[in-house]
Amino acid sequence: RAKRVKRGLRRANTVFEYAGHPETRETADNPFGKLVGKRVEVWWSKKRRWFPGRVVEFDAFNGLHVVDYDDHTSSIHNLDKAKYRLEGSVTDEKSPVKGTPGASSDGTPVPKKAKASDEVASASGGESEPDDHIVQGTTQPVHGASQGMPATGGSVVGMTAGPQVLPESDLAVPGRRVLTLDGKDYDAQLTMVDMTTNTDKFYRLQVVESADGSEYWAVQHWGRTGTKGQTKVTGGLTRPDAVAAFEEKFKDKSGLAFADRGSAAVPGKYKMTRREYGKEVHAKWQYYVNDFVDGKADGWYPYQNTAANIVEGVYSEWQCNDWLNVRSVQSGYFEYRVDFDTMTQTNLRTHKCRKIRRVVQE
Repeated sequence: RAKRVKRGLRRANTVFEYAGHPETRETADNPFGKLVGKRVEVWWSKKRRWFPGRVVEFDAFNGLHVVDYDDHTSSIHNLDKAKYRLEGSVTDEKSPVKGTPGASSDGTPVPKKAKASDEVASASGGESEPDDHIVQGTTQPVHGASQGMPATGGSVVGMTAGPQVLPESDLAVPGRRVLTLDGKDYDAQLTMVDMTTNTDKFYRLQVVESADGSEYWAVQHWGRTGTKGQTKVTGGLTRPDAVAAFEEKFKDKSGLAFADRGSAAVPGKYKMTRREYGKEVHAKWQYYVNDFVDGKADGWYPYQNTAANIVEGVYSEWQCNDWLNVRSVQSGYFEYRVDFDTMTQTNLRTHKCRKIRRVVQE
């Protein structure tokens, strides 16, 4: 049955182990993400007919969709390779934006064999540029926060100007800033990692100050690494109230007072993650294909931007925290173990291991 699922064939009605992470439905850099929520008909070549259903999930890491069919079954598809159309259309809808490549003149799909991707990011690409510096394994430290800015071709730009107001808080407007008091930034990145249970979670805390210092907000942002997580913002606070709320939550999650944040971690609690800021670094991430997945020739291929930003983020954390050398990253239905010591990624569902590399653009 595992072989049938991998080929994209229908399977018996099953309860997914993955309960659903709506926060992973990032579609900014992939037009196929716009299919989520739409009714489609997918062509099954062996059945020689269209099957109707609704697209309920898109994984931006590997370009796969989850379709819930009207007969109460669910299947995983690479709709970039499969034949489908929007329900009610006559011609094959290959792309929600670009029309209908791969269909005959009467709208009958031309059967095409597809192999589902199992790498972190499936996207077209090729060899690295000659003037790029390839970084593998042990590398020079990257100075930057664990956030990245979207770019193109699986590339990211490290953020370097010090603690930034979390965009998830909806407070990142000109003039507002992270509170600095007595030389301390009230911004904390906490991480809990346990590879024996595939646990990898973050908890971010901030105090945000208005431009004139008349209003303060206590911000919490938490979730599984690789997801957008959840955010809670408490506003209308005085400075003492916001600082007290920050320090109380910090102690609750880490087991330490904020003043003792440099002390040894408390077992079973989140651990403070150190960060450094410096010059901008332009980098891109690639994975190696040598098994003809999706018809790709052997070679290096770029991550999608969403995946590149996530991996750059955990890579930057590793550069400042040697205990974060192996991470477990969630991507919708899939979960990946990224090992920076060996520069490999492993799909924990298919157990496929691929080489990865970070290319620094001079």
